Amino acid sequence: MSLTMGEKVHWPSHKHIDVYTKDLRRQLRENNVNLGKVYSIIGSFFGSVEKVPFTKRTLRNICGKISREQAEDDVRKALQVFADIRSSDPGFSFVVLAEKDSKVKNFMWANGSSRMQYKFFGDVVTFDTTYSTNLDDMPFGLFVGVNNHY
Repeated sequence: MSLTMGEKVHWPSHKHIDVYTKDLRRQLRENNVNLGKVYSIIGSFFGSVEKVPFTKRTLRNICGKISREQAEDDVRKALQVFADIRSSDPGFSFVVLAEKDSKVKNFMWANGSSRMQYKFFGDVVTFDTTYSTNLDDMPFGLFVGVNNHY
């Protein structure tokens, strides 16, 4: 009905997000500012949250897309670092187990000196991220070590 009456219709979720806002969003998210606070900060630049030209859902979708892209890049970078380490440490080994949708399920590695120490002393250090996650579903990493003295 509003189209037939000559009124202008705005769909906030479909509006273009300007480069400066995208850059601000990127910088805030890189510094672990949660989405609600990012949206509030962006709202303060527009005068209020109600005047932001896109919805919180749009912001969440954009951040999710960027997170997925960064996750893929992080795995690629990790594999490159491991390849570099392997060239200088012949005892270095690693195993990557992936799920059906190509997400990393397990990432395990050991350098040559650690493997030698285990052989002689039985010392073990693990890094476990299955213990807990925070509000942003970021894993909590826990180092656990056991040496020959228990």
